[in-house]
Amino acid sequence: MEKIESAPDADIVRAWLVELVAGYLECAPSAIVPGESLSEYGLDSVYSLTVCTDIEEKLGLSLEPTIIWDYPSIDALTGVLVKLLAARTDSGRDHLTAGHGRSLPSGALAAEAQLPDDIHPDPSAVPAADAPYRHVLLTGATGFAGAFLLREILDRSEARVFALVRAPDTGAGLDRVRDNLRRYGLWREADAPRLVIVPGDLGLPGFGLPDDAYADLAERIDVIFHNGAAVNFVLPYARLKSVNVLGTQEVLRLACRRRIKPVHFVSSMGVFPERAGVNHFDETELLAPDGVMGSYRQSKWVADRLVTLAGQRGLPVCVYRPGNITGTQTTGVCTTDSIINDLLKGCIQAGSAMEFKIDMLLIPVDFCAAAIAHIGLGGRRHGVIFNMPGARRLPWRKFIDMVNGCGYPVRTIPYGEWYAKLSAPEAANNALRPYMALFEKNAPSVDIGVHGNEPRIATGNLDAALAGTGIECRAIDESLMETYLDYFRSIGHLPPPPGLAHAMSRDVEESVVADVADL
Repeated sequence: MEKIESAPDADIVRAWLVELVAGYLECAPSAIVPGESLSEYGLDSVYSLTVCTDIEEKLGLSLEPTIIWDYPSIDALTGVLVKLLAARTDSGRDHLTAGHGRSLPSGALAAEAQLPDDIHPDPSAVPAADAPYRHVLLTGATGFAGAFLLREILDRSEARVFALVRAPDTGAGLDRVRDNLRRYGLWREADAPRLVIVPGDLGLPGFGLPDDAYADLAERIDVIFHNGAAVNFVLPYARLKSVNVLGTQEVLRLACRRRIKPVHFVSSMGVFPERAGVNHFDETELLAPDGVMGSYRQSKWVADRLVTLAGQRGLPVCVYRPGNITGTQTTGVCTTDSIINDLLKGCIQAGSAMEFKIDMLLIPVDFCAAAIAHIGLGGRRHGVIFNMPGARRLPWRKFIDMVNGCGYPVRTIPYGEWYAKLSAPEAANNALRPYMALFEKNAPSVDIGVHGNEPRIATGNLDAALAGTGIECRAIDESLMETYLDYFRSIGHLPPPPGLAHAMSRDVEESVVADVADL
């Protein structure tokens, strides 16, 4: 891509941006209205990051990845880019920054974790029901982990499940839930009568529901599994707050109204600080956010803290903190839309991985869902926090060794060399390119991890809750890695490894020769 060295006028920048966006959307430039929000055209977060990278390369600027959200139309983006280019020309600087950082300072983050005064169990509310529950509310049913959690709740109970789904009506909402379960082989036609779709939005006050629909939920629901979240490691905290923080407040508010409802909140291992060295983390409440960096992780820290505070006010709550969720430990079925799997694919595509000393905490989705559903539906462990780091810590180097052992040549190289390789024009289609904002020139951002971090995670509460249940977590070993890679190959997400591809090609050639000989 040829770089623009001088400061162009607004018309040139605007025309180039229109062509760039039209290329990503596969439409004619004439279809792009410069004053319209790019989100109206379906430009999602991944494409937005790639557009940001292209702008940096073309204009020679260093931009915050959030600039597309801060200036959401072609016209708005043109205006700020022209100003930045003019400032560069005037000052002689090569790199300028626009927008805002993703993380909040620890003091500001602690201030975010204040539970509103109105969120407390209503003294006139009906006391919490005992298990077995008849009516369950689930958020996040259209996500990867949510699909498996819904399946487990349906299989482990006879309850009707109310699924809060962002959709215009119940029919469209049911389609979203059904399609999501089908994607992972989990849908059964017998599920439909037990599903109640609640068309609403986790990021809106009262979920955006009419008063009568909200009141009906408050009356009927016995227990809430709050799994819904906006999972994005690049957007700033302010963009994630409405769903991840305020949405959690809305769940807690509903839980306190009309009928007291236990809340089972799916948090994250990311709520723990990243520091070099050995760090011990217990199954206890979060107190200080020092060292918790990255917008998504910070939003989960605040939500985790809010749930704990609600528990201290008398609401029955449980908090579950899973590690990075991977595919199933049986069939390998997995989402392709996660940072851990894009990291895997990106390293395979590049044929290289960064030198990085860090322990990965990976947990199979089927174990995670089964454990949460079993504990939550049992109704006997309110007020307990459960760390869910997976069966054992997996060093990054061992993770890459497993990939090599499965036939994919991935060479470990110094970080700077790997970053340059990933940044090169020929790597434009690498799965990690949309995440370049998370990889700084000299080291990965804390969203990826801190070099030398060795977490030691206590799991006594989880172990006690699952003892004798048969719900066991399989460690990620080379055999399970091969299962995951087999699944990705079966859906076309990964090519076969070079040796297998060569063998397949030879088999085809031999088959053709044999067919010709038979003629």
